Amino acid sequence: MAQQNMDADIRLADASASDIRHGLDGAPHARVLEALRALGPVADGASVAATTVADELKQPNSHSAVLRLELSDGAAREVFVKKVTARHLAHKPWADRRRSLAYARCELRFYREFAPGLDVGTPRVALLEDAGLEDLGDAEPPAAALETCGAVMWLETVRGGFEQASPLAPARAALVLDAAARLHASAWEDEAVLGRAAERLQRHGGSFALSIRNPKELERLEANWATFKANFAAVAPPGFFDAPGVADLGGRLKRAARFVANELAPQPGDAFACLVHGDLKAMNVFLPTDDGERALLIDFASTGVGYGMADVAMHLAHAVFPLPADVEDGLIDGYLAALDAYGIDGTEGSPYYYTRGAARHHYRLGLVDYARFVVGRFWGAASPETFAAKAANRNVALVHRNVDAALAFVAKVDAYLRLVEADIASPPKPPPRGPPKVKP
Repeated sequence: MAQQNMDADIRLADASASDIRHGLDGAPHARVLEALRALGPVADGASVAATTVADELKQPNSHSAVLRLELSDGAAREVFVKKVTARHLAHKPWADRRRSLAYARCELRFYREFAPGLDVGTPRVALLEDAGLEDLGDAEPPAAALETCGAVMWLETVRGGFEQASPLAPARAALVLDAAARLHASAWEDEAVLGRAAERLQRHGGSFALSIRNPKELERLEANWATFKANFAAVAPPGFFDAPGVADLGGRLKRAARFVANELAPQPGDAFACLVHGDLKAMNVFLPTDDGERALLIDFASTGVGYGMADVAMHLAHAVFPLPADVEDGLIDGYLAALDAYGIDGTEGSPYYYTRGAARHHYRLGLVDYARFVVGRFWGAASPETFAAKAANRNVALVHRNVDAALAFVAKVDAYLRLVEADIASPPKPPPRGPPKVKP
């Protein structure tokens, strides 16, 4: 069975990407000045004299860059542009193309319909443009209908006082988790907001949520794991892949997948339900370089209803290594302390609470769920050589570019999966949910 290869996907996307200086219609952007005016004053009568593309990034699902604009009055401005078009995704089958377009639709809806009413740290939004995204269906539309389908998002550039980095030291990761806690607390158990999110954003939040993934990823788990074991046997400690639980990790993930997905799919009215970011990798966060400042989150393409610890689990696996047990525990405790600062404490029975036991349970589920995605989506084409080729790419998860991080991830997944398997054998009771509460 042919494997999905992220490197090949990126090359195809690069070849089909249109000029970032052009809009959905293929012509130069017509609303540049409107976007600039949303971020600051522009002289009357000024026009764009020249445009320079900087910090450009072409990914399988999107194309983004900072546009540096010289105006006719001598002023210079910058604006960040993210573009998603059906044409850019033309190399994908319709099911995958539709999923990518739905990501863009989710992000637009988050910025338009949710962010203004929530306490969430994001860059300022200057302008949002879209065409055809509200008409996505299961059947592929005619090619003519997809010619201008997509979205263009204009945001302020984040420069002085912030940075992006990966891997992250624990103290820097703690700032990411604080930003995540702020998002999670903003709609914690808010059934009205979460009900709207279930309809307008991603029903089950997360870029790796089983409900939105290609079913072939689940089918590939065992074969991909066998390939990974063969490719990495020479660089793993002796006997690493022979341990019973590790030897059958692909099969165990496959058997546990639907239980885990269901456990991580709360209803809008369930205890501990919140809005999750869904793709909390290091490069989706701007970290402050000055003490006392808070991090900014970007890329809400997978935001939806879930449990916040799924974000925590993905982030720590994606961007922090080494991650010994005491560091992991400390970061989880720091996240819970941040939740407490935003109004969600750890005392059961208080108006808004999240006990450490419930949090650790959701964390284990989140890590196992992320492992299912990692193995089923990526590791069938992984090798020490592909890891080495990605070693310096900050936008790639550590478990795809650092052998030691990948093997430590496998060992942790094995241990956490044992606890999940015990839950499958004797399912835990759902936490109680009291009557609706009113936030102060």
